[in-house]
Amino acid sequence: MYPRMLRPWMMMTIHAAYISHTPPRTPFLSPQHWKQTLGPISLTTWPTLVLHRTDGARANRAVRCPHACVALSGKRSQQGEEAKEGVEEVVDIEDMADREGRDGKELGEDKAKEIAQLLVEWYQVNRRDLPWRDQKRWSQAAYAVWVSEIMLQQTRVQTVIQYFQRWMERWPTVEDLASATEEEVNEVWSGLGYYRRAKFLLLGSRAVVEKYGGVLPQKAEELKKIPGIGDYTAGAISSIAFGQQEPLVDGNVVRLLSRLFELSDDPKATKSIKTHWSLATKLVKSHDDASSLNQALMEMGATICTPKSPSCSSCPLRTLCRAYATQQQDPSLPVTRFPAQSKKAKPREETVVVCLVVEEDKEHKAILGKETKRKKAKKGDAKEEQEEEEGEGEEDGTSSRRFLLIQRPKSGLLASLWEFPTVPVQQECEREKCKEEMATYLKEAASLQEGRREEKRRKQV
Repeated sequence: MYPRMLRPWMMMTIHAAYISHTPPRTPFLSPQHWKQTLGPISLTTWPTLVLHRTDGARANRAVRCPHACVALSGKRSQQGEEAKEGVEEVVDIEDMADREGRDGKELGEDKAKEIAQLLVEWYQVNRRDLPWRDQKRWSQAAYAVWVSEIMLQQTRVQTVIQYFQRWMERWPTVEDLASATEEEVNEVWSGLGYYRRAKFLLLGSRAVVEKYGGVLPQKAEELKKIPGIGDYTAGAISSIAFGQQEPLVDGNVVRLLSRLFELSDDPKATKSIKTHWSLATKLVKSHDDASSLNQALMEMGATICTPKSPSCSSCPLRTLCRAYATQQQDPSLPVTRFPAQSKKAKPREETVVVCLVVEEDKEHKAILGKETKRKKAKKGDAKEEQEEEEGEGEEDGTSSRRFLLIQRPKSGLLASLWEFPTVPVQQECEREKCKEEMATYLKEAASLQEGRREEKRRKQV
C-alpha cells in the first residue's frame, strides 16, 4: 500500500524524511504513530516540501514535485504492529547526510574537475600581485614560499608584505638564514607576533642546510621532517613551488569548502578535519596545475568567500554551492552559517608586578612599576638574566643608562624573549608584599647568574 499524498493543511512531526518521485517501499504509517515515536523535523505545505531541522545545524533545500511522496526514515518504534512488520531498517539523519555526500564522499572525479577548472580560470584572471608569487624574482622560490606561508599564518596579507620583503632582503637564501642568530631573527620579526614561528623558521633552515644541503625537498613527506613544517606548510611548499599534487587546508579553504558542501560540523573536530583534507585532496588530484589550484582555493576564501560579507554574486562556484542555493530559497539561512563556530577557551589571566632596574651614573635604582595582567606562562622554567645597554648617552654629555632585562623560559608563552623583571602575585597583593616578592626574585636571579658566570670561568680555565 502506497503512502497517501500530503495535503496543504497537513503538518506532521517526524524524525527524518526524503522526497521521492517514485513510491517508496516503506509501508504507510499514520500521522499519529509518527507523532508518538519520532521528531523533530516538520514538513509543511504541498507541493513544495521543505525539511527543516529545529537545531538550525542544517536545512535541506526545498523539493518541488507535484507527485512527491514522503517515506519514513528513522529508528523503528517498538510500538504498534506497523513498525514491527515489514519496515526496512533505516538510518539516522546524520547518516543520511553522509549518503548525500556531505562528508565529501559524493565528490566524484567529474565534479572535482569542474570545480577545479572554475577555480583555476578565476584565479588566473583575479589573482593578487603579491611579492612571494613572483618566483623568478627569488633565487630560491621554494624558500620564499616557505617564509611567506609561515608569516601568513594568523596574519593579514597587507601586514605581511613589508615584513616579507625586509626578511628576504636580509636573508635571501636558506643558507643566509641558517647563519643568523635567534636575536637577529626576532629583531626582524618584531611586531609580527607569534614569535614561535620565527624560531621554527630559523631551526628549520639549519635542518635544511644540514640534512638537504640547503635545498628544500619537493615531496611533502620529506618536508614534514623539517622542524616547524606541518601538513599545511608542506602541502603549500610542495604544490606551489614544485607543482606537486599535494593538498593544503587553511582557514580560507575550510570556509570555502564548508559552504560549498554545507559541512555543518565543528571544523576543528577530527571527523571534520578529515573531511576537509579529503575534499582538498580530490580537488588537487583532479587538475594538472596544482600550484594555481591551491592558491585559487586560498585566494577565493580570502577575497570572495569571506567570513562575514561574502561576494556570492562574484563567485564562479555559486551555481555549485549548496549554502548559496539554500540562501536563495530561504534568506534566513545565509551562507555565513558555515563553517560552524568553534567554542573558544576563556583566556587565563595572571597578575604580575614589573620592576624597572636602572643603572645610572653607576648607581642602581629600583622602581616598582604598576600591576599589569598577562596570559599565564608555564611555571618552573628557569630564567636567564641579561643586562642590555640602552645607548651612548645624551647629547648634553650625561652618562648612559642600562636596564636589567630577564630572558623568558625557552618554552611557553613568548619563549626566549626578554622582559623587565616580572613576578606573578595574587590579584589583591599589597604594595609592600609585592616589593618583598620582587626583592626575593631579584636576589635569586642575581645568584643564578653569578653561578653561571663562575661555571663559565671554570670551563675557560
